[in-house]
Amino acid sequence: MNGTDYAVNVVVFEGVRIDIEKDVRMIGIRQKIIIGFGGLLAIIAVVGALTMVQLGELGKAIDIILQENYRSVVACQDMKESLERIDSGILYTLSGKAKREIG
Repeated sequence: MNGTDYAVNVVVFEGVRIDIEKDVRMIGIRQKIIIGFGGLLAIIAVVGALTMVQLGELGKAIDIILQENYRSVVACQDMKESLERIDSGILYTLSGKAKREIG
């Protein structure tokens, strides 16, 4: 082992100095940067995947709402047409043409 492969820890306990050697591999600045950016990349990937899932669910919910709204619009148009027919029938009856045609 050379001097860069291990670190020496010194513990002082009740005035007694004890040197504890541990075989610790030192991590260089390049590895630290790669680990840091790798962690950030992993976090971004997870957030992106979750966002895509949420957008898919939101799209499905929007489709359901639009289908329901379309049915409501069609029903309202049908009601409007029915009211126009009723209105026309009442006006026809009130105009007296119905009595002349019957009698």
